[in-house]
Amino acid sequence: MEKSGGGSSLCDRIPAKLAQLCAQLPTLALREKAEGVRKRYAEMGLDCCGGRPSSYPNNATKAGDYARKADDNSSNARHRPPVPILPLTLNHGDLVPGNILVDRATGRLTGVVDWAEAELGWWGLPLYGVEFLLGFVESRRHRRSPEREEKNDMEEEAGDADDTPGVAWGAEAKGGGGGGGTSGGSEGTARAFEWTYYAQAEELRRLFWEEVEREIGGGGGGRGFGEPEVRRAVEVVRDVGVLLWFGFAWDDGKVDRVVNEVDDPREVLLLETFLDVGAYGGIAEWEKARL
Repeated sequence: MEKSGGGSSLCDRIPAKLAQLCAQLPTLALREKAEGVRKRYAEMGLDCCGGRPSSYPNNATKAGDYARKADDNSSNARHRPPVPILPLTLNHGDLVPGNILVDRATGRLTGVVDWAEAELGWWGLPLYGVEFLLGFVESRRHRRSPEREEKNDMEEEAGDADDTPGVAWGAEAKGGGGGGGTSGGSEGTARAFEWTYYAQAEELRRLFWEEVEREIGGGGGGRGFGEPEVRRAVEVVRDVGVLLWFGFAWDDGKVDRVVNEVDDPREVLLLETFLDVGAYGGIAEWEKARL
């Protein structure tokens, strides 16, 4: 995620970044999805944290105290910012497989590295990282299948239309906007990348959310993760995180260009997959925060 500039916080920059994505994402489906996320984010009052007073809560316990004080002074309550549904926490700025350390023998998490881009923001912004524990993205040219490994480079170049073992969805894009070649997006063009979910993905997702609720209990204002309002907020913030992390290209340290299908086919695929848009969107709405 982009480093803070001019003292502005991550929360301060999110509304403008979402507006930019709504206008510039490469397909109509992605732009419409971004607009829906932007509206829900604002409707929940999550876009106002940059203007919070110094006493504004940064965790769920303080949020509950803040709400009670507001109730005790109703004449002033209307002038205060809304009590946050989710707590503000330190968010990792690049929660991808290369930064997650796992013990090969036991499968246990041993560490998370590269905190250089970490910033304060709503809990749940890096939830895109969960998807990388449930599946993988790879180049179609180097797909993980024995059949592919046995083919020579010339055969790989030609491809086999029926050779898609274990792939969650197909090799051709059938929806979306422009773009050509192997970037994905326009009808009949081959995708350069594919995403595959592991067979155990649904069960692993369920276990993840059970552990979240067991370990940290709830969102802001004393509300638990099992409550519908908190689940909806988690879904929205999670989608905001997906848009911010995959909607902007990393060009030699600059993070100001919106991705496109020609230069950034992998990122566009991840946007479509994790946001469940286009012909090959991959996650049902109810699965994003399956608590």
